[in-house]
Amino acid sequence: MDTELIKALRQVVKEEVSGIKVEVSGIKEQLKENTSILRALEHASTVHKAEIDKINFQSAEIKGEITNLRKESNEKLDAINNSIKEIRTDVSLANVTSSKNRIDIEMIKNVINK
Repeated sequence: MDTELIKALRQVVKEEVSGIKVEVSGIKEQLKENTSILRALEHASTVHKAEIDKINFQSAEIKGEITNLRKESNEKLDAINNSIKEIRTDVSLANVTSSKNRIDIEMIKNVINK
């Protein structure tokens, strides 16, 4: 009787171990698949980080160019404004001189006509 009990127990253990082996095999396959997915995601993450770094670098370059353009534009506008001020001064001086000349001409006409 003891040997039959041992045989029966041995058969139950074999069946249980066989079921466990099947489950472990399935878990191993799932682990391989998960590992592959994880590696693909890590690679994609690395690629995306490189692309973001590139975009950040390009953005910094563009910002620098815009800053330079703004500075150059402001310098040119300042030069134009200074030129306009000089022209206004010259025109004002020409108007004053012209007015003085008209007065002088009228005075000369008056002297000649008397």
